[in-house]
This record gives sequence, structure tokens and C-alpha cells, in this order.
Amino acid sequence: MAPSASKDWQFRLHEVICESNNPAGKAFDTGLLFAIFTSIAVVMLYSGASLMR
Repeated sequence: MAPSASKDWQFRLHEVICESNNPAGKAFDTGLLFAIFTSIAVVMLYSGASLMR
């Protein structure tokens, strides 16, 4: 891989993850928040079910 191709790939990845002023960045942020909230809900439901036993 050429050095410039590596830099382009790293720059694009940085833009998507750290910047939210483009559609890819906003989609990444939304997906990450959805995954976090889903994980919290699953843990809460699992904990509640084990407390009821």
C-alpha cells in the first residue's frame, strides 16, 4: 500500500468517527448511540428477570 493511500484511508476513518458534520459521521454516531442504549436495555431486562426469581 502506498503511503498516500494509507493516509487517505486514515483521514477518511478519522472523519467518520470524530466528525459529525457529514452524513457518514452522523450515521456512525446514531448507530453507536443505538448500540449503547440497546445494550443498557438488555442488561436492565436481564437483571430484572433474575431479581424476580
